[in-house]
Amino acid sequence: TYMQPLYRERRFGRDAYQREMQKQRTMNRSPVAPRESKNSHEIYFGPGGSNDIYYKGSLVLHTLRWQMGDEKFFQSLRRFCYPTEAARKATDGSQVRLVDTDDYVKLCSEIAGEDLGWFFEVYVRQPHLPKLAAEKQAGLLKLRWETPGELPFALPVPVLVGGKEVRVAMAGGVGEVEVGDADYTIDPEMRLLMVRPSRPR
Repeated sequence: TYMQPLYRERRFGRDAYQREMQKQRTMNRSPVAPRESKNSHEIYFGPGGSNDIYYKGSLVLHTLRWQMGDEKFFQSLRRFCYPTEAARKATDGSQVRLVDTDDYVKLCSEIAGEDLGWFFEVYVRQPHLPKLAAEKQAGLLKLRWETPGELPFALPVPVLVGGKEVRVAMAGGVGEVEVGDADYTIDPEMRLLMVRPSRPR
């Protein structure tokens, strides 16, 4: 599902990618990657079943791209599909293998040079989205992640301040940026998968 907006970005540019991503909606009824084993009928039609494995999965990758940066993110996709040089060159299907979420978490962490387990724990191991609390005090914009069960979450936040984008580090789930009297917009390109006000359909 994420390959569709990527194709549009490559073919028609970043605005086309953004429009495609904004069409995707999440239901957040059950984890995208539950730890317990489920068959396909349970995933789609059982209690909490939904199509989140498609759209939410795509939006998680969209946000992971922000977390890792383009170079490392696209490296993770290529290496997940083709883990070795031989697999990259194969034309007989021999690179096909069974993998799971933990394999991808491990690969992303290796490429990023940091443990990204916290990212996947919030986004795919439980159903609910994080929420970003923001408060301006004396020209300082204070940000705080609120997560289900107070799970650790350190996703940096993009803030447009006076026309310049700042990447606000969120160590321990909190961060701040000086905005003064300037206009500011939190997450102007909607890179972050989080609770947002409902959009009109």
